[in-house]
Amino acid sequence: WASGAPRRTFMSETRRGRLAVIDDSEIVLESIDEGLTRLGWSVRTFSNRHGVTVDIIEWQPDVVLVDVNMPLLTGESVMKILSSRLGDSLLLLHSSLPVSELRPLVRKAEADGFVAKGSDIAALDRQILSLKAAKSAA
Repeated sequence: WASGAPRRTFMSETRRGRLAVIDDSEIVLESIDEGLTRLGWSVRTFSNRHGVTVDIIEWQPDVVLVDVNMPLLTGESVMKILSSRLGDSLLLLHSSLPVSELRPLVRKAEADGFVAKGSDIAALDRQILSLKAAKSAA
């Protein structure tokens, strides 16, 4: 996976939809991949590298989780590129930063919202589904 290519390819038809995750932590990528796949998501994980936005745009996920603090590409820069190309997707920052720091980042990065790192997988799933429903209703 050193190339940064997606680690798995699942069938596009799933109960919950397609979810892409960009993070520089293999532990985070693996945990989200395994947990959310069990809950019905079609998950593709991506390391922090140049060209990652092209791969995500080609896949057209329903939801994208982007780590905020990455060394190569910032979550903010990735999110701005994706927001201009994936308007129908739910674009979420994913971070352990305090809420007081995340809220202004959401607006600045042109994201739809954020989810906290460290949540158990079931809680992460509930947060994503709630935000997805709110975006669909808007």
